[in-house]
Amino acid sequence: MGYQTECTPTTGDYGADLVLDDGMDHRYAVQAKRYQGDVGIAAVQEVLGAMSYYACQIGVICTTAKLTRQATELATRDGRVIIVSRPVLLKLLEIYLSDVVILPLMSQD
Repeated sequence: MGYQTECTPTTGDYGADLVLDDGMDHRYAVQAKRYQGDVGIAAVQEVLGAMSYYACQIGVICTTAKLTRQATELATRDGRVIIVSRPVLLKLLEIYLSDVVILPLMSQD
């Protein structure tokens, strides 16, 4: 996909798991959440903090679940946070990794 990637420390990551740079003056703070339950507002607050710390213009929350109403509202109101929930994640995997065997993420039980 053409992004330069930087992994953040496992602990003390300031709210981002990855920092992406598209080479065109856009930096992305990415937070990955592998949850069975809903992702709460703290995830949005953390990625907003990470955007500031890592000098990113865009925040991304990528999750195998969905966000709570409050988390979605904050992300939408701010306007700089992209939510990649399970259905979107699966579609992206299908598009970009169609020739790779992918194990199931988690059941929807």
